[in-house]
Amino acid sequence: YAVVGQIRDRVVDDWRAMSDDEFTEALAIAPSLPGASGANLFTYLGFRSGGWRGAALATTLFLLPSALLMVAFGVAYDRFTNLEEVSAALAWMGPPVVAIVVSVGARLARGLRRPWQLVAALAAMTAIELGIGVFEVVLLAVGAAFVVEGRRRALARPPVLSLALPLLLLLPKIALVFMRLGAVSFGGGMAMVPILDHQVVGTLGWLSPREFADAVTLGQITPGPIAITATFVGYRVAGLVGCVVATAGTFVPPFFITAAATRSLAAFRSSPWIAAALRALSPVVVGVVAAAAISLGHASI
Repeated sequence: YAVVGQIRDRVVDDWRAMSDDEFTEALAIAPSLPGASGANLFTYLGFRSGGWRGAALATTLFLLPSALLMVAFGVAYDRFTNLEEVSAALAWMGPPVVAIVVSVGARLARGLRRPWQLVAALAAMTAIELGIGVFEVVLLAVGAAFVVEGRRRALARPPVLSLALPLLLLLPKIALVFMRLGAVSFGGGMAMVPILDHQVVGTLGWLSPREFADAVTLGQITPGPIAITATFVGYRVAGLVGCVVATAGTFVPPFFITAAATRSLAAFRSSPWIAAALRALSPVVVGVVAAAAISLGHASI
């Protein structure tokens, strides 16, 4: 949100690269796709300006400062968290992060005007709190939307990127976890928080609840999307190679999805399947963000 105003001034007023209406359209499309909304916005703008190369350049330069800061935090984490002043500062930052997550959820919830949407949001939040994966909740919502749309398809397939596969190496496992994260996190980077929490804290035990809360806090105070938290997690799990794999896994799938959607924007807008899926996912996103607030609250407050 902090960067949107600056980008609008550049591309609309200074460069006159697009109209106000076109920029508003970009803001509407970016959060409707999986991944971090900020990164999606840069992918969209970069693609409009310079095709695939422009999209890659804009997205990379937007993420790079935050990624480098998160690597620095990862290198120093064990040393600086033992200092009383730093530990106290992180503890004080935790509750405001929870408040930010709650406020994001509240803003998203304002768009839920139908009873079924509120029920779906509560159901999604409850399912995640009971331990059901966000990936599975998203699949269920999309499947239900397609059924309601009136056409039947074979949707009861097991997830291709299931973590139950006997993965023998750590890096492929990191890649699969974070590619799944990037591919199904609708609603912006904040929606990634409960998926990360469920996987890296609950299922895999890569981070403690305290470390994860600190990682999300550090993701908030860096000048980029909160999804850059993945860089910190990857570093903690497997060093520099792990942070590269985790970052690429998180941002590469949304990059290609956003670029493809930008390339065929008219078809994306007019597709009844896409419209139905987004209608079903909007309340689910509210439930996911509410679950993130609860999860972070347990660790931070």
